[in-house]
Amino acid sequence: MTRLTLLFFALVWGSQTVRAENLIVFGDDSYPPVVYSKDGEITGFLPSILAKLEAVTGDHYDIRLFPWKRAYELAYRGEGGVIGLSYT
Repeated sequence: MTRLTLLFFALVWGSQTVRAENLIVFGDDSYPPVVYSKDGEITGFLPSILAKLEAVTGDHYDIRLFPWKRAYELAYRGEGGVIGLSYT
């Protein structure tokens, strides 16, 4: 095989391993209208913003709501990220 053929196969194989991330995002469970749970569904500005980011990046954001102190502690332990978004 020529070097060009080997390079082609290396690039094709390498591109197959690139994939989107599943990211856990912790947030405050009672911060309307930014993020809150209504009838078991997470709603507000934050989920809308993350949905738009998902469309652009291909990543998936798994939003989990807790009291702020617990959300911060879970993120501190490395179980996911924490996001705070100010209404202003």
